Amino acid sequence: MEDLLYAGGAVQFRVVNRGALDVSDVGVAVVVDDRYSSHRYLRLPWLAAGDAEAFTVPLELTPGRHRLEVIADPQLEILERPELQTNNRLALEVEV
Repeated sequence: MEDLLYAGGAVQFRVVNRGALDVSDVGVAVVVDDRYSSHRYLRLPWLAAGDAEAFTVPLELTPGRHRLEVIADPQLEILERPELQTNNRLALEVEV
């Protein structure tokens, strides 16, 4: 995950495959204020090794302080060592 930003009523980010293998059918969760019950979820059908894809997800937030977290492969379906999973999530504090 890279370049997490909230602007203009949308969250923007890039998903980067830093691995040596292509991946398919990867999930990405966008979570607001640790409420997983109302998260947004995307699926990437394919991401080649070394490639990246940028996303913009409309996300209206109520006034106040919020914590956004974007998590690639939240179900841990991609086989990789635990120390390589640390770059699968980014968090951002925003004030609306």
